[in-house]
Amino acid sequence: MEKKVVIAILVVILVIAVSVYFIFKPKYYAEDPRGWIEAKANGTQEINITKATRGAGLLNPAGLQYSDGKVLTAFDYDGFYEGNYFPSRGFYDLLTGQLLMEITPEMQPGNGVIEGFIIEYIRGSDVVAYIFVDEDWKQKLGINTNIIWGKDLQIIKKFEFNEVSDGVYVDTIIDDSERFQNKYTERDGGIIVGDANLNSIMFDDFSGKTILRLV
Repeated sequence: MEKKVVIAILVVILVIAVSVYFIFKPKYYAEDPRGWIEAKANGTQEINITKATRGAGLLNPAGLQYSDGKVLTAFDYDGFYEGNYFPSRGFYDLLTGQLLMEITPEMQPGNGVIEGFIIEYIRGSDVVAYIFVDEDWKQKLGINTNIIWGKDLQIIKKFEFNEVSDGVYVDTIIDDSERFQNKYTERDGGIIVGDANLNSIMFDDFSGKTILRLV
């Protein structure tokens, strides 16, 4: 009888130990951006922000909220479509109401709307930026797409169209650590992707330019 009691107690302890392990074990997130794209209905390719930020990011109307237990901050977005500024997530034709450009992690390549999104991930002392654009973006802006970033928006490179899903492309940069202050809650500069160049930045002139920006 005592042997059965001991066995029962050991079984209970084992069950509790296994349960605790699965509750508190670190979650694994893929490092490869191809593992962050999820195919949805209607041809939508959704970038999973939780996976991209290793559980630290959440998108809401106020922007990309970031909390990893050490850093608590938020990033916001805006853009220009052919020189027309828009402070929200999308630009609509003023006459027809048609959506022409959208800043979104839910992309529909081939729908005629140019779509892009930027995700920041804090990795040790580095801030890694993942910049996504869709096939419509590639068709419209193509080789004219630059990435500009830094405290004074002083760094520029051509966007490299690395396809990570059907019609979705990504390029990655290490952000300028000099632009962050006060535990990342205060920032200068930003990240710009589009057909702007350093002359556009120098003269703060985005006339005719199409860009999305993270600040």
